[in-house]
Amino acid sequence: MKKTHKWLGVALCAMAFGGSAQAQKLMVVEMQDNADNWSCALSKISAATFLNGQISFGADEGETTTTLKAIDLKGIEKITFVDDPTAVKSVVASPAAKLRAVVMGNTLRVKGYSGPATRLTIVAATGQTIQNYGTWHGGDINIATLTPGVYIAKVGNQTFKFSK
Repeated sequence: MKKTHKWLGVALCAMAFGGSAQAQKLMVVEMQDNADNWSCALSKISAATFLNGQISFGADEGETTTTLKAIDLKGIEKITFVDDPTAVKSVVASPAAKLRAVVMGNTLRVKGYSGPATRLTIVAATGQTIQNYGTWHGGDINIATLTPGVYIAKVGNQTFKFSK
């Protein structure tokens, strides 16, 4: 393993399983391409293993450990730990914010966006990234795979919530 990966592993283990982990609720792994970001409650993770250029996060299920997620180390942009279990920063209403969501069956239509292609991310109330579009052009979004509930969508630097 490269020296950098060893230090990343030591730092990650120290942060995730060290004494300061009591106040932290959620670990967020951001990927370089932002297409496959992953988040998980720290209370679910029982092990982090580095092998063959990957980090695998495991959870105890009885006497066995199940792999929650295996991630290539080269693709990781950063790993952060969030105190807020929703993993969504506070948003203050602004008169300049003109976005609004209209849900029609299994389609989410974002009204009020007329800028260039931007990133659109849909996050569950638990903080888990559900859908991530790196280059969204303002079209309708298929939300058929979402279970009924409250979601938060971020378009560029604006955030709004919607219910399915």
